[in-house]
Amino acid sequence: MLAAGDGATISVQPGVYHEPLVVDRPVTILAAKGAGTVHVVSVDRPALTVTGSGATVRDLEFEGPAANDVAVLLRGGAPVLEGAASPADASR
Repeated sequence: MLAAGDGATISVQPGVYHEPLVVDRPVTILAAKGAGTVHVVSVDRPALTVTGSGATVRDLEFEGPAANDVAVLLRGGAPVLEGAASPADASR
């Protein structure tokens, strides 16, 4: 993410990632093998924080610190979340 320039596409390989993701520029982040293959887990903050516009996140799953905590935090702009899910989505 740090090396990606504005407008870049970041393809994330399948797996479970135990670190929060902060998107602060207009990039596209997508699951390389499709929905359900990338799971981002955070133990102390939202798993995804988007600060700014122009970002697109596609087919990643996010899990926050606890079942009732925020998994995705949007702090401005108009990001596009396509196929992004959290465990709370499954219970609805």
